[in-house]
Amino acid sequence: MLTTRTTWMTMPVTSTDQGPVPRADTKHPEATVPTCQAAGGNPRSGLDASPDDGASLTVFYDGTCAFCTSQASLIGRHLGKVVRTVSTALPDTHQAWGLDPVRTSGEIIVRDSTGREWGGADAIARLLRASPRLAILGRAMTLPGIRQVAHLGYRGVARIRHRLARWS
Repeated sequence: MLTTRTTWMTMPVTSTDQGPVPRADTKHPEATVPTCQAAGGNPRSGLDASPDDGASLTVFYDGTCAFCTSQASLIGRHLGKVVRTVSTALPDTHQAWGLDPVRTSGEIIVRDSTGREWGGADAIARLLRASPRLAILGRAMTLPGIRQVAHLGYRGVARIRHRLARWS
């Protein structure tokens, strides 16, 4: 039996007896990359997003984590056309994008259009550098000493991210 509903992430899905299945991409039928529409109305985060949609950065985040989802929404609203957000909680995301499930369960991943990746605090620094207003902070996060502190802070937040959801 097929039913269509909207999930907590406002993503239309079709449910079968085997579970939810993302709706096919009608704008880019050749694209089979699942994405999540959780980025605050960012057109590069919904089901119409594809690898060739012009976004220069792709952000992969833990869609099962409310804190992570709210941060992805903030990133999408702030950086707009520069970024595409992809929830790793959607079926086949890891295979479609060539991601390591263990890595994505513990840190945010940012990939640029050339395929270069950053993870954790380095990913946050890369996103900050993409923002005209916060670029200097992103560059500062790459300096020796500050980078190590940023990594410690990121790991600390990552450990308690599920408890932080109530404040995001």
